[in-house]
Amino acid sequence: HKLFFAFVLSIPKLFNVAAIMLLLIYLYAVLGINLFAKVAYPAGGSYNADANFRTFPQAMSLLIRAMTGEAWNELMHDLSKTKFDFQSHMSVPCEDDLNLENVAKFANVSLSEVTQADLYFLTGPDWEPNACGSQLSYIYFITYTVVVTFVVLNLVIAVIFEGFEESSKSELSDLITSCVHTWRKYDPDYRMLISVDRVFDFIDECVEDLCRAYGKTKNPNWSIENRWDPAYTGLHTRTLLPAYNLKYVKINAIMVNSKQEVRFIVAMRAVLRRLICQGGLNGLVTTKLGRFQRLRELEALDLSMEFPGTGPD
Repeated sequence: HKLFFAFVLSIPKLFNVAAIMLLLIYLYAVLGINLFAKVAYPAGGSYNADANFRTFPQAMSLLIRAMTGEAWNELMHDLSKTKFDFQSHMSVPCEDDLNLENVAKFANVSLSEVTQADLYFLTGPDWEPNACGSQLSYIYFITYTVVVTFVVLNLVIAVIFEGFEESSKSELSDLITSCVHTWRKYDPDYRMLISVDRVFDFIDECVEDLCRAYGKTKNPNWSIENRWDPAYTGLHTRTLLPAYNLKYVKINAIMVNSKQEVRFIVAMRAVLRRLICQGGLNGLVTTKLGRFQRLRELEALDLSMEFPGTGPD
């Protein structure tokens, strides 16, 4: 649930990152066509009819593949081959300066029949662009790999992590908002104080509302700590405190003032303690034993905060 919510929160930012990435790939594709569209295919190389800069769609496809890290260094070396490499090692003819005269000669047509576009896209049974490579391929592919593969793709991961943090903050915000909304019913004058008897009604209502919001109550095994002690047989007095379940009171850990009133911050702390014992803000359901173990951990934490060095190792 948290991961899905984090992904949903990240979608708008991911669109922005994707737009930047596509713009960079587009710019590099245009630059690649201008630099390498005329380069001949090396014999047995990765730069071939399936991966080249001869057309814009092929250039985009090549760069998207290189973005994943597949064979980008092989493409870089193929496009840096010199005339010596082409003719001596691979027996592939190439021209350092591929101009219209060379195109007409290799295509075996008159100079009037070729145009500037034929430097890149003229293909036939006896000729295709056969310029030599360029050392600029090193700068081109290294900068592309650093900017797109390392920076932009890691930016995508950073955006998802940020969405996960925002989803966590959203849970805390939901908790506080729910508690504040419920508090208004018990403290309409905004004194930030309510009586000790009413504070347990507030805590129970907040916990049940939040458990319902996160789907805990749909689980047939879900239960909440009983407020009343079933073994109590005494008479009711002015206060109901003697009838309360001791474990329930220990979980809430309410502190009251001299007027038997409880502050809002203390009640919020009790809600948090109850939710921790209930398993947290999720759909998980804890047993009575699980709630007791979490209560022990809370008590140990309280002790270590009050007396540093006395908590569990």
